[in-house]
Amino acid sequence: MLAHPFIKWVGGKSQLLDEIRTRYPNRIEKYCEPFVGGGAVLFDVLQKSMPEEVLINDINKELINTYEQIRDNCDDMIIQLSELQSRYKNQTLEENKNLFYKKRNRYNEIKMNENKDEKLEKAALFIFLNKTCFNGLYRVNSKGQFNVPFNNAKNPLLCDESNLKECSRLLQNVEMRTGDYKDCKDFIDERTFVYIDPPYRPLTQTSSFTSYSENGFTDKEQIELGNFIKEISNKGAMVLASNSDPKNVDAQDNFFNEIYKDFMVETVYAKRAINSNGRKRGNVSELLISSFKQDAYIPVESFQRESFSKYGIFLPKFEISKIKIDKSRFSFCNEISQNEVKNIAYNFHKNAWEPITLDEDFYLKDGQHRLEAAKLMGLKYIDAFIFIDKPAKTETKSRRRREVF
Repeated sequence: MLAHPFIKWVGGKSQLLDEIRTRYPNRIEKYCEPFVGGGAVLFDVLQKSMPEEVLINDINKELINTYEQIRDNCDDMIIQLSELQSRYKNQTLEENKNLFYKKRNRYNEIKMNENKDEKLEKAALFIFLNKTCFNGLYRVNSKGQFNVPFNNAKNPLLCDESNLKECSRLLQNVEMRTGDYKDCKDFIDERTFVYIDPPYRPLTQTSSFTSYSENGFTDKEQIELGNFIKEISNKGAMVLASNSDPKNVDAQDNFFNEIYKDFMVETVYAKRAINSNGRKRGNVSELLISSFKQDAYIPVESFQRESFSKYGIFLPKFEISKIKIDKSRFSFCNEISQNEVKNIAYNFHKNAWEPITLDEDFYLKDGQHRLEAAKLMGLKYIDAFIFIDKPAKTETKSRRRREVF
């Protein structure tokens, strides 16, 4: 199964995954998410790109504790959540309301005591409260106590056992930190893809709510974040960031355009349901800010070019749209293995990237998995090779060169 976020999180990116995914770099060897939140992008990257090194961070230490407990103590977590699920299912709504406030008090008690022996219980209660509180909010008062009210849910899924196990499997080699996003700087280098999803700049004064942690995120912090993104981009990191679009309420508001004037700023749309008034929930524009462009073409290693060129025509940067496929022409099994496609796509930098082979009419002869991997990565061009049986075919060779270039 595909893992998905184990909690609901304000500003979660599940709705925007299709948009965000198209902006991933072609290969992700190293990944960092300084504001991990619900982890929609994290789990997508872990499953689709299989990076070798991963760091996640969040200033909300209770959230990071929950990630850690799912990684390290998933079976025990499932036991606690299953007990809560069974109890909730067999009670009246009024009894469940009383249960919610009892567990909320218990959670705040553990949170304030910071007893290391109670971290697992705290994480289980974190998920329970998230599933049964209003809109899945995480909000604290001035004392740092969780204070979101009951949501009157009749049958919430408190223990999604199969998803928790898959999340745990994916998180095994993930480094986790609690603290300021700037503390991730030592991990980030020129090989790192960094996705940054900070607390959004509120569109209006009333659209904000008490912070999801004990710390606020004002325009001053947004500007500081912009400087941080510039700094890590100058190190060579590939950065993709999200934020609200001020032009939803003021077409002349260029706050983010000014901060990110040296980056690509694109508008995308998401349905947001944070407003308590259902009539005011709907599609709003958001911003995706990128420091890099995805490659449309990635060449094979130079030694492979030289090797293949001895036996025919090497076609660098050949348009994928020009490649014809007729499976009846194949001399091999033409069933495609999606696992093999993914393996090539995400490991080609380890000398697994070879040119595909075409005939003189540009029909695919060999390399269907490589071709599908190129498509999966969003490439528009691929290195190809036309094998020449007899060196005497110089006329054909010259003609093909003229057609391609």
